[in-house]
Amino acid sequence: MTFVIEPRLRTLGPELHRQVMGHLGQVTGPILGTSGLITILSGIAMSLRLRWGNLDSWFDTGWGWAITIGFVVSVIALIAGIMTGGVAKQIGVINATIRDRVPTDEELDQMGKMARQLQILARAATVLIIVGVGTMAAARFV
Repeated sequence: MTFVIEPRLRTLGPELHRQVMGHLGQVTGPILGTSGLITILSGIAMSLRLRWGNLDSWFDTGWGWAITIGFVVSVIALIAGIMTGGVAKQIGVINATIRDRVPTDEELDQMGKMARQLQILARAATVLIIVGVGTMAAARFV
């Protein structure tokens, strides 16, 4: 969504972009956050179950390091995703207040800054997710 849908919507104009992303964000935000949390928690459970008897040698193996790096990156991605949702909600609040009137220059400025922040956070979270998943998938081979 971050690298395919959002940029395409941006080319269709700010009004359409705002409407579609607002509707999609209401659904995808909670789904992605919940799935991220479930993935992290199940990953912790599986890792501990697999290595419970060898926790003292966790960092003696490439597997342990790769899983740990993937875990840390995934938690950072989840935090970035939560921050993305917060910024999106702030934009929604401003949009609701200016629905029936012309926005002030200050409101337009604030929304522009938040839109850039939203884009950066969403892209960072996406890249971090890819790195985290890739690192944990590669753990098997290190």
